[in-house]
Amino acid sequence: MDPSNRSSRGASRFLAGLPAVIHLPTGDRLCSAHNLSRTGVLLSGEISASPGPIEVTVRTVTGDLQIRIHGQVHRVDRDEENGTTEVGVGFAPLDDETRERLESMVARVIEGQAPASLQALSANPTDQEIRDALASVSLAHRISLALRAMSREREILMRDPSPQVLDALARNPSLLSRDVRALLRSFTLLPSTLETFARDARWNSDEELRILIASHPRTPMAAADRVIDSLDRHGLERLVQRPGLNAALRLKVGHRLKGPPGRR
Repeated sequence: MDPSNRSSRGASRFLAGLPAVIHLPTGDRLCSAHNLSRTGVLLSGEISASPGPIEVTVRTVTGDLQIRIHGQVHRVDRDEENGTTEVGVGFAPLDDETRERLESMVARVIEGQAPASLQALSANPTDQEIRDALASVSLAHRISLALRAMSREREILMRDPSPQVLDALARNPSLLSRDVRALLRSFTLLPSTLETFARDARWNSDEELRILIASHPRTPMAAADRVIDSLDRHGLERLVQRPGLNAALRLKVGHRLKGPPGRR
């Protein structure tokens, strides 16, 4: 299938990643619901379907909300390599009660709650499991989640390959200093992310963290200047000893250290 067609179809949808069931004449089949919207859903799993009428149940991960909807199968894409099938379903006209329940479910997704694929990860997931789970969630949803993610979700999203997701994490009001240290290990951070760290007053009392921010290879000089202005002589001496420190920054710190002992 043409990837551009898939992209255009999903542009107005909200990724869900929710448990679902296809009700077939041969029996019910478990699957997962993605790209849930007010007009349709993309189902994925070891399932079978053909164009025509279909009935589907979609549930929240906690099971406190579910909807059973009639619709039409518009497309079926079979991946022979991994044995899974994607089924695109358009919903039939909804009655008022079903429409209200669907609105509630979509609202939860828009609010940026962790998708099922992330919630389903074990306590100690492998790198591959995390990559697969993140790949199943749209970039827009991962960014939205990163802005408000709590500890568990932050641990997962810190391993996201997208600099935009890491930038959103940097602006999360619940971020802890240990989270910033973990993020600073990445060499794909955007300069704007490092500027955010340099401006954030939460890290002003943590000398080690400020040194890590100033010495990161992608920190803009203006942001590094802001950090070194806040360091005392001891902090400057530690900074200049950092391996791989930007030559211009090393020179600037060296000039500071040649000043009077009481001067920053």
